[in-house]
Formats: sequence, C-alpha cells, structure tokens
Amino acid sequence: MRPAKTPLRPTLNDKIQLWLSTSRRIDGLWIGTYQSGDKAETALGRIEEALNLIKTYDRVRYDRLRSDLERVWVVVLPGALGSYNERLRACQLDPRHVLAKLSSPQIIAATIVHEATHARLQRCGIGYDEERRSRIEAICFRREAALAMKLPNGGSVRETAERQLARCATSDFWTDAAFDTRFPDSAAEALRYLGAPEWLVRLLVRRWRRRQRRR
Repeated sequence: MRPAKTPLRPTLNDKIQLWLSTSRRIDGLWIGTYQSGDKAETALGRIEEALNLIKTYDRVRYDRLRSDLERVWVVVLPGALGSYNERLRACQLDPRHVLAKLSSPQIIAATIVHEATHARLQRCGIGYDEERRSRIEAICFRREAALAMKLPNGGSVRETAERQLARCATSDFWTDAAFDTRFPDSAAEALRYLGAPEWLVRLLVRRWRRRQRRR
C-alpha cells in the first residue's frame, strides 16, 4: 500500500451544488439530495433508514464509514447506482436507485457500504486504475455480501452481490473502453430523467459516439 495522499478539495461549483441541496445530518454525516418536495423527504428518509440498519447490525462497519465518508449525496449518476466522489468524500447515490419501489433499505445500505469501501481504499492510496479495477470491485462486492449476512432479510442482497462478484472474474466489464461504450446510452437515460428535451438528448448522444469513433 502507498501512503494516503493529500485529499482533493471541493471546488466552488461543488460548494454551490451542496448548498442548494436539501440536507440533514445523522451522527455527524451529511446526507443531502437535489430532489425537492416529497421526493427529497422520501430520499433522505430512505438513506437514514439504510444507515440505521448498518448502525444496528454492523456497528464496526458503520463507524468505519463515518470516518471514511463526510457525505451521502443523492444525485443523478449516468450508468451507476452509486459512486465515490473523492473530492467531496461523498458516497453518491442515483435517485432512480434510492426512490425505486424495489430498493429496500437493505439494498441501499449495501450500496452505501460498497462506496464507503471505495473511499477506504482511496484513503489507503489504492487508486481506481484500469488494471486493478476488477479486483477493487470484487472487494467492494464482498463487503456488500458480508453486510447482507448480518442484516434481517438480507438474502436477496447477498445473492445480488455474489452475482456481481462473478462479473469481477475478468476485467472485461471494467475497462475504460467498456465504460466508454456504455456511457452514451446511460447518459441519455439520465438526461431524460432530468427532463432534457429529446432533440438535445439525441444531439449529445451523436456527439459522444462520434468522439468515441475518433479515438
């Protein structure tokens, strides 16, 4: 392991976006969302319920994620249920994942633990380089499975994590080229969710695909 590097600092744009979010604090951890009205309250309530599950059934992991993360932020993510934003020390969760009827508190809790594991690895100086990406994801999915074993009604979460582990057996899904191939379609879905007009979505998708062909 390399020593932990100096953390990146939030930009002015980051600070503005966080300021505009609906937020609250739980045990010192900032949770927030770009959603408004009832959606905001629902999203924050689900995050809080998921965190309480981790706190109740795996206190050691809960204390670790509180030290590894500063924020849990619900924000639209193209092609991902969650991601770790090193600059903000934030577990980011897509609202389509958080607000989905099929997303139980156990599922959301597992996603938070997954991204908190990315945070811990980053703090240890282990970057998300292409050649080690499948191994890093395998570690994160194993943490999901370990949490699921402690949660009530965690069986389906464990099964999902184990299926994802099989995807980590090779690096094919995790290469830069694979991410680039998936990006236009996932970005288009995110833009539609945000209410972008269809003509703009199609224009941007064409530009992204044209740029990929030039590489």
